Amino acid sequence: MEVLIKRGYMLFDSGKAGPMYVAPHAAPAYEKPGDHQDHNTHFIAYRLALNGGRALVSSITRERVFGVDFYKPSPDMKTALSHYKTFESGRIGEKRKYRKKYAWVARNRDEHKIKNTIYNNFWSEIMNCDCPVVFVHRQFFNPVRHPSLLDVVPFNHRKKFREAVKKMNGKYRKIFEDLFPVYRKSFEFKTACVLFKEMVLNEYKLRLFHGRKPFIRKRIEKFSRKMEEMPYLEITYMKNFSGTLLKMILARHNIKNRKPIVQMEVSEFLARRFPDIAVYIISDIMKHVRK
Repeated sequence: MEVLIKRGYMLFDSGKAGPMYVAPHAAPAYEKPGDHQDHNTHFIAYRLALNGGRALVSSITRERVFGVDFYKPSPDMKTALSHYKTFESGRIGEKRKYRKKYAWVARNRDEHKIKNTIYNNFWSEIMNCDCPVVFVHRQFFNPVRHPSLLDVVPFNHRKKFREAVKKMNGKYRKIFEDLFPVYRKSFEFKTACVLFKEMVLNEYKLRLFHGRKPFIRKRIEKFSRKMEEMPYLEITYMKNFSGTLLKMILARHNIKNRKPIVQMEVSEFLARRFPDIAVYIISDIMKHVRK
C-alpha cells in the first residue's frame, strides 16, 4: 500500500484496480467528541482499499474554525471572513445555519486561501479518478434511522444498487438477527450515559453535554418503541438520506463519472462496534454493482 501524505488528507493506493473510497470526516474533532473520526470511517475506507483501489481520507477536522468540511460547498472569501466572528461569539443557532451551507470560516485572507486550496485539492483527487467512487459516512444512532445499519445512496446505476441491497439483506440476514440483541444493549448503554450526564448537570452543575443534548427522554422513549415495533436490522436503500447536498457538490465540481458513485451511510453502531462487518457488506455490494 502506497501512502501519499497531502495537506488536509491522505491517499492510500493499493496499486490494484478498484474504487476510490472517500472518508471526508475521518479527522479528529475538538469541540464535539461524538464526531471523533466519524466513528471509524477512516478504518472502513482503508480496509476496503486493501482489497483493490484507493482510500482518500481526510486528516483535517471538519470544524469550521479549525479546518474544512469536505462535505459542504466552499464559501467565497467575503463569506468565510465575515462569519468568523459568528463562531467566536458562541451563537449556536447562527453557527448551525452556517455549518449547513459552507465548509469553513477564516480569520484572514491567507487562511481562507490555504483552506480553499486544501478543499480544491481534495476534490481534484475525486474529479481525476476514472473509477467507482464510494463515499463512506456515518449516520447517527437515533430513532429516525432505525432499523438501518447501512443506508445506500447511489447517484447512478440505481437499479444495480437496489438489487445489491436486496441480495445482501438475504446474505447477511442471520448475522443481522444475531446482532440485534447487541444493538439493543448498545442503545441501553448509550441511554444510561445520557441519563447520567443529565444527573450530573442537575445535581452537580457540571455540563458534560457538548452542543445540543444528543438524546432527550422523548427520543429515548421513541427509540424504544421503534425497536419493539421493528425488532430487526437491515441494509436500506435511500431510506434516511437522499444525497441532495453531495449531488450539488458533485455537480459544482463537474464530476460526471460513468462508473458507479455512491454514498454509504454506515450506522454509528456498526461503524463504532463492528467496522469489519461494514467492510464486508460494502465490498459485497460493490462487487455486485461492478459485475
